[in-house]
Formats: sequence, C-alpha cells, structure tokens
Amino acid sequence: MPSTVSRILKFPEGMSPAASGLLVEGGRTLITGHKNGYVARWSLGSSKEPTIILRAAATVYALALSPDGGLFVGSQAGDLHLLQALDDPKDSQILPATNSKQDRVWRAVSPDHDTIVVSSNYGVLKVLKRASDAWPWTPLVGHNDAIFALDYSTSGWLASGDYRGNILTWFKDGDSFILRQRLRLDAYVSGLSFLGPDLLGALGFGGQITIFNFQAQSNE
Repeated sequence: MPSTVSRILKFPEGMSPAASGLLVEGGRTLITGHKNGYVARWSLGSSKEPTIILRAAATVYALALSPDGGLFVGSQAGDLHLLQALDDPKDSQILPATNSKQDRVWRAVSPDHDTIVVSSNYGVLKVLKRASDAWPWTPLVGHNDAIFALDYSTSGWLASGDYRGNILTWFKDGDSFILRQRLRLDAYVSGLSFLGPDLLGALGFGGQITIFNFQAQSNE
C-alpha cells in the first residue's frame, strides 16, 4: 500500500530555516529552533502563524522538554535558556553566549526539572544541576569528539554518541552519572533513542540503524 504524505504546516515567507524541532503536548504543538536564533511555537492543525517565544544568540540546535513542562533551549553560541512554560515567554538564562567552540550546545536532555545534560565539541558533556539561582555543572568524561546524539530513559539510563561512532551509556547516580558501557558504530552517531529497558536504537550518518541490547554488553 502506498504511503500518504500530507503537509501539516508551511513556513511563512522569509522565515529562517529550522535546525531543530520538538513535538509536545501530545503532538498538538511543534517547537522549532532556527538558524537566526528564533524559537517558534506552532499549533498544528491551525492556520495561525507561529509565535516566537525566544531569541537565542545563534542557531538553535538543542531543544529539550523538562518533565514539568518547561523548555530548555541551547544554541551554537553556547547560551542555554529555560522557559518555565511554553505559553510563558519569561526566559531564564542558564549559560551566556561565549562563541567558543567547546561551549557550543549541540544536544540536550532533561532527566528532571532541576537537571539538564548538554553536549558540545571536543567530547564535552556537562550535567547542570539547579542550586537556588545558579546552575553549577560537572563534566562527564569519556568522549573526545563532538557529541551529536543524546537520549535519557526514565529508568535512569543516559546515552551519548559522538562524531567518531562512539556510544557511551551511563547510569544515574545521585546528581551525576556513572559510565557503564562503551558501544560502537562504523559511522558518526546522529541519533539515539531508548526503545525499552534493555534496548537502545542508534542512527548512523549514512542512515544505518543499529539496535543494541545494551545491558547485555560488557560493563566498563
């Protein structure tokens, strides 16, 4: 049976190209991050133009939903923001823009409303934990190259994948994570997704999809 394709939205003329996207609210709302730093909220099924809810310092590659309904936004310039609610434009900046290569925010995941994990170049992987009005961070050491894939499982597992095809799995321990396993693809890792308590799906740059029974692999 042939597949059916339908257009669900159309960008307004002149709108900056999207670099990231996230479906929220049961698929009724789409959040997009753009090359000019805009973050837009779309109501799917509506003819209304999108609402701009944030302007970051550079291209927005990282969008992460907080478990309490907030939205974390990270850009190529290194700035990281938290919107407390999708319908509230109030922005709390967590990290400022530095325009440093090692601070670029490529991906982000939020294990809980007080924690955000962000990845960057040169193997930089940070866990930021809210402490009053500050967000001190600790490094997760294990990668040496740019990390373009992250995912988190509610069972406490974190997975990170880098440009050289290395995939690391971590397990939550208090306010940080312990490295548990090293896995490998033959191409750089562009996507990761936990598929259940024991399965991790990985997407390689060439379109290759690999599924790991990761808890059965040898421990670090």
